[in-house]
Amino acid sequence: MNPTEKSKAYLPAAVFISVSGAWFLILMHLPLYNLGGSGFILPQNILTWVIVAVLCGIIISMNTRRSIIFTPFLALLIFASVLMTIPLLWSADPVTESSSIARFIGLWAGVFFYFCLLQLRFTEKMLQTCLWFIALSAMVEGGIVLQTLFLPGTLSETGLQFYINNGLSAAGTFQQVNVTASWLATGLVAQLVLILRDRSDVGKTCRYNGLRYVRPALSAIITTMLSACIVLTRSRVGWLGGSLCYLIISLCLLSSKKKHSPHAGKTLVLVFAPLVGTALGLMLLDGTPAQAISHDASNYQRLLTLKETWQMIMLLPFKGWGGGTYQEAFQRYMASHFVNNPSHELMEHPHNELLYVWFEGGVIALLGYLFIMLGICRLCLRGLSMQRCTLGTTLIPIFLHTGTEFPLYYSAAHFVVLLILLVLLDQPGGTRQAAFTLPDKMRSVSILIRITAVLVSICIILWLIKAFYMAHLLSHFEDGTLDKPDKIVQMTPPSLTRERYLHDLNLLNLVHYYGSGNQKFLNNYVLTNTEWLKHHPEPDDYDNQIRVLRVVGQPERAEIYRQAAKQLFPWDQRF
Repeated sequence: MNPTEKSKAYLPAAVFISVSGAWFLILMHLPLYNLGGSGFILPQNILTWVIVAVLCGIIISMNTRRSIIFTPFLALLIFASVLMTIPLLWSADPVTESSSIARFIGLWAGVFFYFCLLQLRFTEKMLQTCLWFIALSAMVEGGIVLQTLFLPGTLSETGLQFYINNGLSAAGTFQQVNVTASWLATGLVAQLVLILRDRSDVGKTCRYNGLRYVRPALSAIITTMLSACIVLTRSRVGWLGGSLCYLIISLCLLSSKKKHSPHAGKTLVLVFAPLVGTALGLMLLDGTPAQAISHDASNYQRLLTLKETWQMIMLLPFKGWGGGTYQEAFQRYMASHFVNNPSHELMEHPHNELLYVWFEGGVIALLGYLFIMLGICRLCLRGLSMQRCTLGTTLIPIFLHTGTEFPLYYSAAHFVVLLILLVLLDQPGGTRQAAFTLPDKMRSVSILIRITAVLVSICIILWLIKAFYMAHLLSHFEDGTLDKPDKIVQMTPPSLTRERYLHDLNLLNLVHYYGSGNQKFLNNYVLTNTEWLKHHPEPDDYDNQIRVLRVVGQPERAEIYRQAAKQLFPWDQRF
């Protein structure tokens, strides 16, 4: 391959790194106004999928290779995704099924994104650049954590709102402490892997003698700062993920041969910088480490949720309860199986992804999930390569987090980073790859496919931008800051935000009542909300239903709803 052909071959990967770098360092840290939640309710998640659509369009349009790369892990990923999707075919309720569609669209969008990434050619330098972007992205988020904790007055209006809404904690742009902590831990591990993979002796190759210390110094600063920020988040999963990865990489360093080890200065940074950062974080911590990670109420609720979720799974272990049913089914199960409901909060997820998949999809979906996990383990351990094993440790913080919460729904960025890291593990030389070469007769067809794919990407981007605007508009409507509430009537919502839109459209009846005093709007609200509560047991909606029924002169029905709400939400003082 001559230099011109070589540069063309690596150009799509270079463009991918440039675009993803802008996202890693700038776009994903923008504090976008919202009222919390998960999935497509969060504007940052929508923005992340916009970036994914842009990257897919770029890769497909710029990829002029006549061969299509297909790896064993991609085949396994497709097969497992089919298994996880099949249970939708026998979902009993179209309402609950529609609420789970977004998750499966995200799953298959991730599979397609993975396929697109496989078509790129990464050099070792490009691979390290990706890891640098992940580490620097965590550094930016760590800066936001420090700003939040020590200089909250300098936050933007939206950032300050996040800080107040999340109990004055280090929630960061992700708006959730544990999600921020697992991101910081992933960045920390990426930086440690970079130190371990770096074989260069800068002093021999650098023209200016002082520059030999720049990269080790930057690595030391990033590693120290991220370690301190992880401590300051008070996140148990963040502490555990960072500590576990540090121990694994340290063991890899000890077991590596001298010729494969970084020189002494970098070794000192790798070993001691995390310890210094941890000590610094503990010094800045308000209280003892035991107090920082003591969450008795959280422990009780999680253990209770896991226990009762397991009991429910055993009732329908093969078929599952159906897509999108967890929140409703769990709350009603707790209310009907206990004289006094012991639950302390509304659970929309069992805080364990494996149990969640099994609960809703049964054994078939569980097998799909387990196949993916086994495939990832095989990808990391194949050939017992030291570099492969250490690169695989970057996956640990997020996967560990999926066992205790649901970070992939809070943050699409976590899902995208997992896919990027898996593709870096699945590069040529690490696994057997099948390259399907298109015959000359198919060349015109492949061009047509590329053009079609680009047009589809543009349509998806426009659709996501519309969803982004819709989410922004609905957030302002829900907190009462929309200047003209009737604006939402004029909108046609994208399908993924339709459920939220219909709920807010019903709330508009209450707005109209407060403005006119016409009880017709209250009757309309009760009629629609009665159906809504059958599938979406939410405390606020029950409270609205009770109040409205009392106003329209139906105290008996109001009392029935109050009793039901008291059993469903025993912690809520309104009932």
